[in-house]
Parts: sequence; structure tokens; C-alpha cells
Amino acid sequence: MGRRERTAHGMRLVELVRTLPLARLFGAGETAVDGVAIDSRRVRPGDLFVALPGTRTDGHAFLAEAAAAGARAAVVARGYGETAAGTFLAAVEVAEPKRALPLILAAFYGQPADGLHLIGVTGTNGKTTTTALIRHVLEAAGVPTGLIGTVEVAYGDRREPAQATTPDPVALFETLRTMRATGVRAVAMEVSSHALDQGRVAGLRFDQAVFTNLTQDHLDYHGTMEAYRAAKARLFQGLGFAGGVAVLNADDPAASFFAGETVRPVVRYGLLRDGERPEERFRGGVDVLAAGVRLDRTGSSWTLLTADGRSAPVEMRLIGRHNVENALAAAASALAYGLDVGTIAEGLRTAGPVAGRLERIDCGQPFSVFVDYAHTPDGIRQVLAAVRPFARRLIVVFGAGGNRDAAKRPLMGRAAAEGADALVVTSDNPRDEDPEAIIRDILAGLPAEARERTIVEVDRRRAIERAVALAEAGDVVVIAGKGHETGQIVRGMVHPFDDRVEARRALEGGGFRCS
Repeated sequence: MGRRERTAHGMRLVELVRTLPLARLFGAGETAVDGVAIDSRRVRPGDLFVALPGTRTDGHAFLAEAAAAGARAAVVARGYGETAAGTFLAAVEVAEPKRALPLILAAFYGQPADGLHLIGVTGTNGKTTTTALIRHVLEAAGVPTGLIGTVEVAYGDRREPAQATTPDPVALFETLRTMRATGVRAVAMEVSSHALDQGRVAGLRFDQAVFTNLTQDHLDYHGTMEAYRAAKARLFQGLGFAGGVAVLNADDPAASFFAGETVRPVVRYGLLRDGERPEERFRGGVDVLAAGVRLDRTGSSWTLLTADGRSAPVEMRLIGRHNVENALAAAASALAYGLDVGTIAEGLRTAGPVAGRLERIDCGQPFSVFVDYAHTPDGIRQVLAAVRPFARRLIVVFGAGGNRDAAKRPLMGRAAAEGADALVVTSDNPRDEDPEAIIRDILAGLPAEARERTIVEVDRRRAIERAVALAEAGDVVVIAGKGHETGQIVRGMVHPFDDRVEARRALEGGGFRCS
């Protein structure tokens, strides 16, 4: 959508109303607004404030604050128009502000993804690594590529810490517009189920929708796995335009469901299992395969195969079978973009680890220490399986988040007990819950025999110290849950805490020197 008519000072509300179905205007229609805000704390003078209903708060409760900050007008839900017009110069009343927001943003910013190849990646685990690999492979091929994800927003030489897995709609539109203006041609973007359900990516036209996997998480928000899956399906339902393609993990049972949710072509990728032949998988509908996978403590090697007969050897520095899956998703996406297999293999060869994803902490100790973001049962299972082959003894430090899906806590405990030799159960963002109650939920999932090899330490710093003190030559310590995060959330306060910093501190306390 092109930009709408503006006055010298911005867009007139009477023009904006024409873009919104069944909108009612209260007050001065000639009022001009210069920008859009959905957070009263981020309002700039001259803005249009859009009052969105949230999961915990309602934007309509902050109309006075937005007006005091300088907002000239507001978009509100039915029944609020007349009141809002008394607070602002004018107000626009719509049926659902959340659904109106993408139209408003498109009116202000145009369609920021026009001219960009927009790749959305969704799934329970693997989104961050997959998007980082897509960006690296495309950049290595000479395609200027932006990244929007859990760890950072990056394009060119610019890197900024991310505020959320998927930014709010205003920040997202502004970021995409800036990326396009700086010469970016493609964007790899994490798309969470929350973002899809809350309409944060509504109005964007994705060229690719990539699916990694679907396992239990976020049931505190979605309620059921069916609702969780349905939220993710919206990314694939939105591919209904020329050129869009779905890239699906054929080894995940949910792939067939997502394939049925799009009218666009589907590219399926998968790992060749023992005893299988490539031609059998290709006949079964798989388009891209990883064959002959070999794993060791330094990374992996495998062969990239396509159904049309192309192949290339791949060597990577990323550890674990789950990272082969992530790399294969990135390879399938790059193939859909139009790169050749040799270029993709070279890009994967030069890709390094992602912050907080099996990030090695090396202070010269005779055992290995890794920090990882794994915070779901499947995530813990996969990261422990990745390091198990080269661990004399495997020690895991983990907890579970407060005010989040409580049903996954015992499942996380069982996954840790099945994958590790020693467990240190601790706190991980307890938020408003009692940390000890969360730990009891985790312990409920442990088999009786695992209790004897489990340490409970509520203090996360002390838990890391105890795990490091347990380790001997040849052992592996995995500190799971936080990854790249730099804070511990307790009772509404974010206390500085970085597992990587704490691991180094514990190692230095043990007499090792960290550079």
C-alpha cells in the first residue's frame, strides 16, 4: 500500500478514517498526526495513540497519560470515542483496534516489506539459530540480509539487543523500513506464537514461512496444544500470494497440518535416518535431505541432498543433531530463495555459534561448560543429547519460569533425568511465584532413582558454582534456561544475572583463568 495524503504536519485523521472499515470520527477531522504509538510511555508529541487491549492491561486505561505526553488523537474501541475526543483533539472509534493497527501502520509507513524477501521462522525450538543461519548463508552469498529475533536485531554492521522475540507492530514496521532504506534485500525473522495470536505481524507479506518443530510450550497462554498449533498456522495461512513458499520439517508430525494450511508450494526437509535410502524419502515428498550425519565435539559433517539430484558436502562448527536440523531448515530456505547447494554449504561452513546456544565457556578447565537457552522438555532433551556422546559424566543446571506453562515443569524434570547423570535444580525467572514451589513441580517428574543424583539449590549463582565444583576431567556441564539473557526476573524486578558471567566466575573460583 502506498503512502496516503498528508498535510505539511502529517496525516489528517479524515484521510486515515477512509482506510479503516466502519470507523467513526469524533472531533476535528483536520487534525494531523505525525506518528503512531501503542505504548503511552513511548508517545511523542503529535502522535496518534492506538489503544490496544492487552493480556494484562488495556490501552484505554492510559488515554490520559498518552494525551499528557503529547498525543494529538487516539484510535479506540467502540464506546470510547466520545470520551476520548474530550481528552484529545480528535478520536477514531473502530470495532477492534488490534485489527485496525496494521492498516494504520501501512497508511503511515507504506508496506515496509515491499522490496524485501521476508522470511518468517516459527516453531517451539530452533528459531534463533535457524534465522541466524539463514542470515549468515544469504550474507555470505552477497545478499544484504537483516535479522529480527530473540537475541538481537541486526543489519549491516548494526546490532541491537532485542526487546522481544517478535517486536511490537510499530517497532517492527519502523525496523523494516530502516532496513530497506539501508539496502537490505532479505530479512530472516523469528515469529512467535504470541506475535501471531496478538497480530504483531498482521499486514506483513511473507515470502517464506519456515517451520522448525512443535513441542509443548506456552500452554499458560494458549491453553491447549491445538490452540498453540493454530496460532502458528496463521503464518502459513498468510502465504496466499504469488511467490510465497512454506518450508516444513518433514520429520515433525505437525508438518502435514501446516502444509494443509497454505495454498502455496511446500518445500519439505528432513534427516536421512539409519536404514533409509534418499530416493525413498524423495518419493515420499521430501525435497531436501541431510545424509550421512556425523557428530563430534567440534561440530558435524553431512551431505546436503536435493530431490532434483544436487548435492554438496557440509561441515559445521555447531554441535548436535538439533543444529543439523536447524541448518537444514536454513539450507531449504536458502534453496527456496534461489541459492545453489555449493554456496549454501560454504555459508554453513563459516557459520559460528549463536549467543547462548550451546555457547562454550572455556577457562582452560579439563571439562566442558556450555550455556544454552533450552527451557522446554524437548529443548533440554535435545541439548543433552548433543553433548552426551563426548561426556564422561553429564551435569545439568536448570529450572523453570514462573507465571508460565506449569504443566511442562515435571516433563522438564523427566527430560533432564533421562539425559543427564547429575541434576542441579534451581530458579529460572520465578517472577511472581515461589521458587521452591516451582522446583517441587519439577521434582514431581523425576523417577525415584533420579532423586539420589539430584541437588536442589534455589540460588542460581550457587547452583552454577555447585555444578562446576562437581565436574571432573572429561565431564560436561550444561547450564540451561537463560542462554543469552542477562537478568533474573523476581517479583516484577529484573536483577542483573548472566549464566555466562556466573560460569566464568565459578571457574575462576575453582582456580582456572578466564581470558
